[in-house]
Amino acid sequence: MPGLDRDVRPWLGSLRRGSSVLWPFLFGTALALGWSPCVGPVLGSLLAFASTSDSSARAALYLATYALGLTLPLMAVSLVAPVALRLLDRAKRHLRTFELASGTLLAAMGLLFITGNETVIMTPAIASGN
Repeated sequence: MPGLDRDVRPWLGSLRRGSSVLWPFLFGTALALGWSPCVGPVLGSLLAFASTSDSSARAALYLATYALGLTLPLMAVSLVAPVALRLLDRAKRHLRTFELASGTLLAAMGLLFITGNETVIMTPAIASGN
């Protein structure tokens, strides 16, 4: 659908690739701050848990661990991003095939759930876990 097929990244073009380690850190920090629908409930729970701690040092340790756990994966992604971008540039010629395959898979999964036949895929997955 042409009206929905758009991507808006207002400030991404102004970032210089590979300029320094500071840019990925700032970008990850902005992502973490703007990711409140996902981060908010977990952070709220952690703040409530930390507030019941016996000492402020223990509460600070909880919050520092949370911040480290949120930041390290973003930093790791920023380190491999140049390689991933090169691989994605090479994969662009197959983009239409990926779109059609993933759309077909999504539609098929939707039909299975709508018709109540999701056990077709769930039963083998559950059986392989035993």
